[in-house]
Amino acid sequence: MQLGFELMLMGMSTVFAFLILLIFCMTIMSKMVTLIEKKPIEIDPIETDHKQIPDNTLTAVISAAIHQHRQKG
Repeated sequence: MQLGFELMLMGMSTVFAFLILLIFCMTIMSKMVTLIEKKPIEIDPIETDHKQIPDNTLTAVISAAIHQHRQKG
């Protein structure tokens, strides 16, 4: 019984130490990235402005997509 308890404490201590080390490393890496990359990354999800596409072309594309989707299912 005593050996099992000691083994449990050793295992839990090892996991706890690893998690503390992991948190420490992640904090250091986060600070390094913040120092290196000072400008925030700007993400433009849509590169093509939808206003440049004529309405009738857009309607035709959407209609074709709906028709193709309905044929699959």
